[in-house]
Amino acid sequence: MSPFIRRSVATTSEPGTAELLGSLTLDYAPRSPSLARRFVKIALTARGIKAETESLDVVVSELVTNSVMHARPATSASIRLRLWQVRHLIRVEVYDADPRIPMPRRTKPDDERGRGMYIIRDLAANQGFYRSRTGKCVWVDMDILLGKEE
Repeated sequence: MSPFIRRSVATTSEPGTAELLGSLTLDYAPRSPSLARRFVKIALTARGIKAETESLDVVVSELVTNSVMHARPATSASIRLRLWQVRHLIRVEVYDADPRIPMPRRTKPDDERGRGMYIIRDLAANQGFYRSRTGKCVWVDMDILLGKEE
């Protein structure tokens, strides 16, 4: 197993004892990472969840960017993002049409790209992937401070 992928018990598409906060379908387009970040903020706010989301924004951007840049859909498939609350964690799932597993690149200090998997690894409480019927899902659990708005 890759040192960048840590598996947890909940590796299916619907984590046990979880609440789905929202789902969004995105195109394989450059604007999709920013739409995904906005969606996450709206979904958390709509549920009355206050959270420090800077790390969450970075992880969402990296996951969606990886799908936009590296997934090779054979059809007019789309990217799907799902956001869960699993106890004190926020789980982000990104589905794309490419069944290839995510692999970190070897990078040089002056490379401008190729660090996404390292960033995700450093920010995530847990992460993993699984193949789906139509491609794969890459998921990340973020251990962020959650609070309910009053």
